[in-house]
Amino acid sequence: MSSPETFADLLNRLLKQFPSRRAFARAIGVDPSRLSRAMNGDPTMFDVLRCFYVARATKENPFVVLRAAGKGELADVIEELVGPAKSPEVLTIQRALDRVGPLLRHEWLHILADLAQAPPAPPARFPRKVVRKRHGAA
Repeated sequence: MSSPETFADLLNRLLKQFPSRRAFARAIGVDPSRLSRAMNGDPTMFDVLRCFYVARATKENPFVVLRAAGKGELADVIEELVGPAKSPEVLTIQRALDRVGPLLRHEWLHILADLAQAPPAPPARFPRKVVRKRHGAA
């Protein structure tokens, strides 16, 4: 089993989502020098709120960010109280349901419940393109 990701490793991985360190720092609301110190191994540069800003700006699981920053006990307590973080797919569905009216939302929830009870569908197979020959063509 691999060791948990350090905060510096996490920040370096998340940096790839941005064109530069400066852009990453701006997205999470810190001075670039502060970000550099954290990326060089000083997790004390980021308090809990700043960890949440990192999660929000990068769409990273906030519990992963907190644990990498050495705030694992806090992550455990929050996760126990509110449940595990939702995947981006679940958040997309939730936002879509929040935008529609109550009647349509009710119908969609019934459809989703029915789909959850249905046996898994086989993988989709795309039909091959049928090439028809012309009659009388040489």
